Amino acid sequence: MSKIASYLATHLRGEVLSGKDIRDALSTDGSVLKATPILAAYPYNTSDVRKIAHFAWQLAEKGHVLPLTTRGSGASLVGAAIGSGAIVSLPTHFGTVFEVDTKQKLARVQPGVSISALQQTMRTHGLEWPVDAPNPASTVGGAIANNNYGELAVKFGDASDWVDQIEVVLSNGDILQTGRLSKRQLSKKKGLSGSEGEIYRKLDALIDDNEEIIAGLSQKQTSAGYAIAKVKDRKGNFDLTPLIAGSQGTLGIITEAILKLNVYHPQKEVIAVTLASLDNIDQVTSNIQKFAPDKVEYVDGVSLDRIDVELNDILPDDDPGVSPKGLVFIELSDVGKKAKGKANKLAKSIEKLGHQTAISDGDVDSAGEIWQIYQRIQSALSQDGDEHKAPVPVVDDALLPVGEVVHFIEAAHDLAKDHRTKLVFSAHLGTGVVHAHALLDLQNLTDRNKVNKLTDAYYNLVIKHDGGIAGEYAEGRLRVGQSSLQFTPQEVGLFVEVKRIFDAHGIFNPGVKLASDKDTAKLNEGFEPGKFSDNLPRL
Repeated sequence: MSKIASYLATHLRGEVLSGKDIRDALSTDGSVLKATPILAAYPYNTSDVRKIAHFAWQLAEKGHVLPLTTRGSGASLVGAAIGSGAIVSLPTHFGTVFEVDTKQKLARVQPGVSISALQQTMRTHGLEWPVDAPNPASTVGGAIANNNYGELAVKFGDASDWVDQIEVVLSNGDILQTGRLSKRQLSKKKGLSGSEGEIYRKLDALIDDNEEIIAGLSQKQTSAGYAIAKVKDRKGNFDLTPLIAGSQGTLGIITEAILKLNVYHPQKEVIAVTLASLDNIDQVTSNIQKFAPDKVEYVDGVSLDRIDVELNDILPDDDPGVSPKGLVFIELSDVGKKAKGKANKLAKSIEKLGHQTAISDGDVDSAGEIWQIYQRIQSALSQDGDEHKAPVPVVDDALLPVGEVVHFIEAAHDLAKDHRTKLVFSAHLGTGVVHAHALLDLQNLTDRNKVNKLTDAYYNLVIKHDGGIAGEYAEGRLRVGQSSLQFTPQEVGLFVEVKRIFDAHGIFNPGVKLASDKDTAKLNEGFEPGKFSDNLPRL
C-alpha cells in the first residue's frame, strides 16, 4: 500500500484500497478510455469525503496534485468516471434515501442511490423522479453530475430541472449547500468569510463582467461546458444548482441532494410506428409533439438492417417482411381512458400520413411487449458486432435540432463510408439527442488510427447541422477536445475561470470539461461493450 493510501486508511471510517486488482478494475468505465488510478477510497460518510478533499488540497498547496475522481456506477460513456489519482467511490456507503415529503413532492437522498432503486421507492408513494439514465445501475449522483437529458427529457427536461438543492464538498473540504437565493440572500452569502463567501463573490463578479459572453452561451444547444448562463436570472436571483449539475465532478463532490418529484402515472400507452418513407418525417414529428409524449425514440432503417431483432409483432400484418425506413416508438402516460384516447388519436394522425402503427390500446402487456422490442433493438445496436468489429461509442452522443435528426443521420452514414467504417444510430426524436456507435476493432491498429479522424469529422458534421457536441450527458474526457468546435476562446476562458473559482489547484477530475495535456487517459484497446466494474470494496 502506498504512503498516501496508508495515510488515508488510518484517517477514514471507510475503506481505502490500492491493490493492482482494484486499480485495474476501476481503470475503465463505460467509455472507450482507460486510466489507472493509484488508489480507491470508499468514504463512509460526508466527514470522510471532507477529509479526502482537504488532504488533496493540502498536498496541492505543497505543489503535489492528487486528482480526485468521483465515481458512481462507472457507466460513464465519456470517461468521466476514471482518473489517474484517487477514485472516490460513493455507491458502497452513500446509498440512502433519507426522507420523502409527499406533500411538497421532495426526496432527500445520497448520491450513491441507483436510479432504479430510487424509482421503486418513490413509486410506492405514487411519485417518481422523472429522470432516466442509459444504464439501470446509474446513480442519482451520476445523473446530476452529467445533467442527464435522456428519453424522458422531451416532456420533463434535464436532470437539473428536477433538483432542488445539492450539498457539495469543495476542494478544501468545506461544504456548500446550493439553492435559489434572492438578491438579499445573495448579498448575505457574499458577506461570509471562508470559501463559500469567496465563491459567491467571485462568481457574481464574473457573471456581471461577462454578460455578453454569457448571453451567447445561453443560445447554444449543448450540454457541454459549464451552465453559467443559468446561475443568475434577470431579477438577480442566484442558484448554483444548475452549475454543479453537469459539471461532472470538476467543481466538487456531491454528498447529498434534495430532488423534486412528479406524480407517477403507471398507465402507459405505447405506439410503434413503421415508417414507409422519410419524406414527411418532419410532419410525423410535429404531430407527435402535439400530444406531449413521455418518450419518442427513433431508429433508422440502415441501422435496423444491420442487427438481428425480431420485428414481426410491430410490422404491418399485410406485409410482415417489409424493411422499414425507420421505426419510431412513442410512450404516453396519463390517467386511464385519457391516455388511451390520446394514443389512439396520435396513431390515427400518423396513419393518415401513410405509415403503419402498432398500439398497446389500453393493454398493459401489449405496452410492455412493444417497449421490449425497442429495448432489444437498443441492446443489439450497442452490443452486436460485425465479424471482428464491435459497436464502439467513440461518437456516441450529440444534440441536434429535432428537424435535423433524420437528415443528419443520413449524412453521417455517408461520412462513415468515407472513413471505411459503419455507424449504427438511435435517437431521442423528441429532444434531438442522437446516439451512434462505430463498428471498429480497437485491437487493430488501422481501426485505432481511424478514431481521431472519424471523431473530428463527425462532430464537424454535427456543427454543420447546427448541433452540439454533447446531448444526453456532458462531454467528459472523450469529447472535451471538440470544445473548440462549439465554443469561442472567450467562452472557454470563462469556463477556466469558473473552474479556478471552485478548484484553484485543479484537484477535481482534471481533463474533464477542460482539456489537459497532463491527462493520462488512453484508448482502451480491450474495450468490450457494456463491461464496466462494480464499485464494491474488495476486502
